[in-house]
Amino acid sequence: MQRVTHDGQPIWVSISGEPIFDGEGNFTGYRGLARNITERKRAEAEIQRLAFFDELTGLPNRRLLLERLERVAAACGRGACHGALLFLDLDNFKQVNSSLGQLGGDRLIRQVVSRLRASFGQEALLARIGSDEFAVLLEAPATADDWLAAQAAGAVQALAEPFWIDGESLLLGCSFGLVQERGAAGADLMFWHAHIAMQHAKAKKGCTFEIYDEQVYSRAHSRADQEAELRLALRRDELELHYQPRLNLTTGKVVGLEALVRWRHPERG
Repeated sequence: MQRVTHDGQPIWVSISGEPIFDGEGNFTGYRGLARNITERKRAEAEIQRLAFFDELTGLPNRRLLLERLERVAAACGRGACHGALLFLDLDNFKQVNSSLGQLGGDRLIRQVVSRLRASFGQEALLARIGSDEFAVLLEAPATADDWLAAQAAGAVQALAEPFWIDGESLLLGCSFGLVQERGAAGADLMFWHAHIAMQHAKAKKGCTFEIYDEQVYSRAHSRADQEAELRLALRRDELELHYQPRLNLTTGKVVGLEALVRWRHPERG
């Protein structure tokens, strides 16, 4: 239980004891031992914080995000709300972090968090799920892709402004993947869909976003199949090497070669 010391400081106390009775069986009081367990409680609270929150930014981490996302997905499945998830990846952050050093990279991350908070507001759940990855959990209007796109566009604009680290200006690219929960898809599936959309946004280059839909899924599935088939093509000897000469148009002589690989696909040609 919690108590307050004579100088007003709160402490945690563990009390164990037993009742005392006189010779006639009347209760006269308690006899026991009280221990100050404040440090143990603080240690437990710190362990809890490290388990669910990012140490640098104080934001919820991936574990806590998925727990909250599971609750939102369940509520959306009952029609109680409409959740939206935004997955953000900072482009080339590892290179920037290497040039700035760890302290400079940490200051940059804090500035990114500050801008994201200002963009999405305090009601949104902002989480850091990797060194350069963030997620934002929002309660969205029903079937409002335009509203969701506006949220992402505002964040893209906020992050497109120069950052200042040690007096130097720095531009940072970002890619957003967005997904709106309209059924009981579950937290893991919702997270995966947002990640797929983010990868498609990153392929466009520059600060942009992509909203997940069936076309996005189809393109991602097709690309995964093609990459798997290409690995098999190496084993099946389906790749042909061709050389294309490079000519000097004045003399007509061959001055070099270009090596081309053609894939003889058994079905696609």
